[in-house]
Amino acid sequence: IELITENPYRLVDEIWGIGFKTAEQIAGKLHVDKYDARRIQAGILFLLGQYGKAGNTYAEKSWLIDRASSVLKCTSEYIEEILLAMKEDQRLIITNVIDHPERQGVYLKAVYHAETGIAKQMQIKSEAQLDTPIPWKKSYNHIPEYLNDKQRLAVKKSMQENMLIL
Repeated sequence: IELITENPYRLVDEIWGIGFKTAEQIAGKLHVDKYDARRIQAGILFLLGQYGKAGNTYAEKSWLIDRASSVLKCTSEYIEEILLAMKEDQRLIITNVIDHPERQGVYLKAVYHAETGIAKQMQIKSEAQLDTPIPWKKSYNHIPEYLNDKQRLAVKKSMQENMLIL
């Protein structure tokens, strides 16, 4: 109980099924300051987790700062300060977005390493020379008429490439 009283947000990390909203209710009853860094960190992790559940691997830093500022009722400058501290503590990865180097993406550390690891493996496999041709690739030269143009292109590319993601 002493540990929970000291930091109710640790429940989010340590007890399955307790989320940020529950920790927030407990913290409210304990009169935890809304600017407590542990609260802001837990809120940022919560927002990134929610964004991830929607299928995103990272959040654009400017979006995350605005959203966290709104949800947590703190200044954007304070949110950014906490984000940078979380980066220094290696709890988050903040990096330039590949297609938009002027933007920065904020990743949960595990998600970043998973995504970059998969990308590296895909690059290795796509550049690999096949020792033996795949038999069906040589014999399958008929593309069904009922496919639309995009589907036809996908079938053609699948015959030419080692790897294709649709």
